[in-house]
Amino acid sequence: MATDERGVVLAIFAADKLTPERRADLHDYMNRLLTVHPAASEFGLNREAARWGALLPAVEATATPAQLVFALRPPWVPNDLLAHRLLEEDRKGIKSTAPAVPAIAMSAH
Repeated sequence: MATDERGVVLAIFAADKLTPERRADLHDYMNRLLTVHPAASEFGLNREAARWGALLPAVEATATPAQLVFALRPPWVPNDLLAHRLLEEDRKGIKSTAPAVPAIAMSAH
């Protein structure tokens, strides 16, 4: 288990040791974990869809093997990466570099 820079909990498994059938079993297990494990409900953990069962390729430069990742997001972690960035910038007192959304002029007909 690890966390990313946002505080999302990552369950990481060595993918090269899992057959496709075992990967499917692990996926089913992680889905059940979210619905029946007391800690999942106590901390309000939700799956982060973009990284739920994501297969990360091996990185030869760092000798990191292929990994199967399941990301669990607690409710106090922003669901949106842009919102996270803006909150961090605000916390650090950095002026946002995100483009402003232009106003849309409404024409009366």
